[in-house]
Amino acid sequence: MNDTYASAGPEAPKSVLERVFALLDCFTADEPVLTLAQLVTRTGIPRSTVHRLANVLVERRLLERTESGFRLGLRQFELGELVEDRRKLRDASLPAIQELFEQTHETVHLGVIDGLDVLYFVKVVGYHAFPLPTRTGGRWPMHSSALGKAMLAYAPPVTIDTVLASELKRLTRHTITQPERLRAQLEAVRKTGAAFEFEESVLGNACVAAPILDASGHALAAVSVSGPTLRLRAEQRAQIVRRAATQISRRVAGQA
Repeated sequence: MNDTYASAGPEAPKSVLERVFALLDCFTADEPVLTLAQLVTRTGIPRSTVHRLANVLVERRLLERTESGFRLGLRQFELGELVEDRRKLRDASLPAIQELFEQTHETVHLGVIDGLDVLYFVKVVGYHAFPLPTRTGGRWPMHSSALGKAMLAYAPPVTIDTVLASELKRLTRHTITQPERLRAQLEAVRKTGAAFEFEESVLGNACVAAPILDASGHALAAVSVSGPTLRLRAEQRAQIVRRAATQISRRVAGQA
């Protein structure tokens, strides 16, 4: 058999750009380093082409060589820092996030909506933090997180309907998987300005979040505090989380 072709696997993308993205998309937080053979298997791209493209990506610093294969390069971080809206939101939020952390000493997150998920922009780990499977740049289902519910409550109706019509995956026995029950929670968020999550993502963990709104009243992002259910006292933390979200909203708008 000619080793320039993958023996089995997904249909190989046709264009050079599609092939480059297919290679980069193979890397995950769980598998940050991949061999050439793994890249061939996962993309379905001929081995010789993967080798050639990987060499170019290394030259451009989008990939780095390791002893066992390849990993994402620092150039990707540099490019990410050029995304203006992301940088503006993060920079505007840092003073309020720092204050919220100092007030609670619990884990603080900042996230945005991306598709049907929460995309985490910032994570500050609290003292004696409850272990959470979240990370900056990571994703989480919107329906099972306080951050997601805080943003979804202030999202356009079409976004709300799309999420409610999707599969509401059960992550723990407490995850809300009934659309109408989730819709009722979103209505409560709009009344109080705060969203709660009690062991819906991770057993033993609770969270309170508040939306960061734009001038039209839609959620740009949300900020949250997470911690062990008994220690966090989520309802009592709601006021300071709402205040942090308001401060960030004003800074993003250039009002503070």
